[in-house]
Amino acid sequence: MHDWLNRLLPALAQQIAAAQGIAVNNGELLGLAAACHQRLHRRLARQLLRAEQAACPV
Repeated sequence: MHDWLNRLLPALAQQIAAAQGIAVNNGELLGLAAACHQRLHRRLARQLLRAEQAACPV
């Protein structure tokens, strides 16, 4: 999962830094970063829960 994020972020930064850039403002970029962070947090929380359940079956 982290691999796609490690590929996405540098590519996104490169697009933003390009001469024509991306037609978004800082607020939109911040919202995108926040949404990515929330999604990553949810996925990691689910993985942790599954790992805990597998380690201690009821």
